[in-house]
Amino acid sequence: MNKKTSTSFTPDILTFVPKGSFYNTQDEQVQVIEQKWQDCLSEDRELFALSTILPGSAFSKGRMNYYMLANPGKGPLAHDKVSDSLVSIDRINNIYQLEPSIIQHNLDNESIPRALKNCLMLVDNRVNNRRTQKIILRYIFDRDIQDIINIAIKYKQKLARLIRHALGKQNLYNILNHDGKLFHKYIGKYCLESALSLHDVIYFLFDKSNKATTIDYKLGLYTELRRCAKVSDIDGFMLTANKKVLPIEVLIGFRNTYKLDIPLSDVLETGKMSDRQNIQLQSTAQREDVEVEIDYKKQDIYDLWKLFYAKVFAGNIMTDELVEAIDDKSKNKLDIDIGRTVVIMDASRSMEGSDKRFLHPFLTGLSLITVLPNVKEVLYVGGKLVSTSQDINHREHPLLPSVVIPSAATKMWSAFKEALTYDVDSIVIISDGYENSVKGAFEYIYKRLHHPSKIYHINPVFASETASARRLSSNLEPMVIDDYRQLKTNLIFRLLQTDKVLAKNMLVSILAQSKGLSTSERSLLP
Repeated sequence: MNKKTSTSFTPDILTFVPKGSFYNTQDEQVQVIEQKWQDCLSEDRELFALSTILPGSAFSKGRMNYYMLANPGKGPLAHDKVSDSLVSIDRINNIYQLEPSIIQHNLDNESIPRALKNCLMLVDNRVNNRRTQKIILRYIFDRDIQDIINIAIKYKQKLARLIRHALGKQNLYNILNHDGKLFHKYIGKYCLESALSLHDVIYFLFDKSNKATTIDYKLGLYTELRRCAKVSDIDGFMLTANKKVLPIEVLIGFRNTYKLDIPLSDVLETGKMSDRQNIQLQSTAQREDVEVEIDYKKQDIYDLWKLFYAKVFAGNIMTDELVEAIDDKSKNKLDIDIGRTVVIMDASRSMEGSDKRFLHPFLTGLSLITVLPNVKEVLYVGGKLVSTSQDINHREHPLLPSVVIPSAATKMWSAFKEALTYDVDSIVIISDGYENSVKGAFEYIYKRLHHPSKIYHINPVFASETASARRLSSNLEPMVIDDYRQLKTNLIFRLLQTDKVLAKNMLVSILAQSKGLSTSERSLLP
């Protein structure tokens, strides 16, 4: 292997999502990627750690964090070569010291449920060393006391498992029995101004609230709600729920666990929901005749497109707020530069995806088009226009000149010929690689026609092995992107194939701009 390149590091180590495909089962995929993570950690621990700061799937980042924490030895780095010289011991020690901060950075940038799930990977695999202990406790307690209380209410059992794992049974027992010194050593130091409230949280998580000197209002409501649920006190349950303080998950959880005879519509009206939950529960709310308010502008572009097409297929009225939110998101472009671009968008029927993730490939492509900078033209291949029951003036919304849904065959070769007539720097092809009209025509044209522009094939249908992503041409390697935010990750990993040192420097630069690093940690950067 060229010492300045890396053939083992490919984007799938960061973008892998455990699900089966036509080519292989989920277990086969996991087996392949687990071995790859181990190989990459052994080949270059520094690059392994730095690469996790790039956009990727939460599952992959969680597993990569696990491998760093489960393998505390520094040996693999000592054999890595950069620019034909051995890495210095100082640099090895520096990246080892930085790993907890990198992992903390990754957790802070995940949703709370996903971050907790990644931490629980460590519990399930019995990884418990000083670094793991500090990362778990810091993630839970290094935040505002009200945030801690909200998380404790919403994820009570998960937090209890994590804290028990991090502290150990004896330390936890002593803290629950008022060992102030141990409490401050492990927990209180993160929230000095609210140490008393932190005690309440610990007692609450382990059902020892009788030992608390004070009871937080929200924690008290949770305790009362649970008491009412256990004894089937419907009136008391609804009286507590109507305070509209406790999250919807808690209300529905107690309703279902204790089989309370309460209409779901009543629960939906009283529970506290995030904007994303409002979107996810919108169809349920409509069935139950419950109105939900959604701030569309706070949503991710993928979720907006998903809701848009759900309305299209359901024949619902499209709201101006939803369209304006998509238009607003289109102004926030990805931080990449591939020059002036023509996009070829595969809208054939195969881009519908599977029943479990209906329209996922197509929606991923639309999300990419929305946030890709400097797009001069979009050429749709296949698909059909549908009339909708929307009340939108298309002239006021140029982002949505028509509504295209996946349909028909794929004439990628025809669109590619047209794209070559544009004076642009890049041609981006978003396709699952199924070309059926005429099969092989794209490759024939790709190999024979002159194309001065840079060609990128983005395949939104994921598989763990690069070879299992269908190619439009044997000479055009696809970038497998399951999430539109992973484009930058793929581009940097492509750079690894030609210049490993430059790619590392780019990652260091990205990490240096992170808000989560202290001054002393920044001094450790290679």
